[in-house]
Amino acid sequence: MQYPNARLFIHSLLSDNRVSGSQAIVQGAYEFGLVPDGSIQPVVEGGGLPCRCMDALKNVLIKYFEERQKHSPAPFYDLKEIWSAVEKDADTYIEKSIGSEQCAGIAQVLNCKKLAPALFDILLQQIRRYP
Repeated sequence: MQYPNARLFIHSLLSDNRVSGSQAIVQGAYEFGLVPDGSIQPVVEGGGLPCRCMDALKNVLIKYFEERQKHSPAPFYDLKEIWSAVEKDADTYIEKSIGSEQCAGIAQVLNCKKLAPALFDILLQQIRRYP
């Protein structure tokens, strides 16, 4: 396993309730060297949805592949295709974990915090598919 403690790290960040799910995802990306520290624009919480985990995942994914292109002769990857695979895997996981019903308010925040570690893991799985 390349990132054996990733889920535990995200759980740890969320356990003291000082960060949101999206903030934990970004911190995880920094901690595990996916992107340079401070390189991700903060995800703005609110705006109708109390959780922005998927926004954070997308920001990390884009920055990760931008950095790879800068520092290695890696082939060009279709980010739309990769993001679509992340969304599909996330939707499948969410469907199995909390069902398809729309959550609102505090329930959405709680689900985001529950799902953030798994969503980060899904991101790592997708990244590892592209050597």
